[in-house]
Amino acid sequence: MLECPTSCAGPRRSGEHWVRRRARHVLRFHGFGIRIETLDNPGWSVEVDLEETGLNGVTLDRTEVAEGDSWIQAWPDGSVFHLRCGPADLGSALERFTDFAARHGQEGE
Repeated sequence: MLECPTSCAGPRRSGEHWVRRRARHVLRFHGFGIRIETLDNPGWSVEVDLEETGLNGVTLDRTEVAEGDSWIQAWPDGSVFHLRCGPADLGSALERFTDFAARHGQEGE
């Protein structure tokens, strides 16, 4: 299991809550769920499958924030919510997803 530093415990728990609430709809399908991988530059790549959720079909333009060594890119393409971020920004990146889910009516279902 991926262990988050204390700084991302809150966003991680919020993301875990979202997944648990949808586990019967998303994780039972092979290939669906959440993928977290490392990037070569370095950083993190996160993909959250939106199919079979109320967020399926929602698309938004890519947002990019960069300050010093911190950077985050986030965008939903209708079937996947994509996150890319610097090595110390995973917690903040996961907050982008939970904010997106809340804005589109999927928080705490």
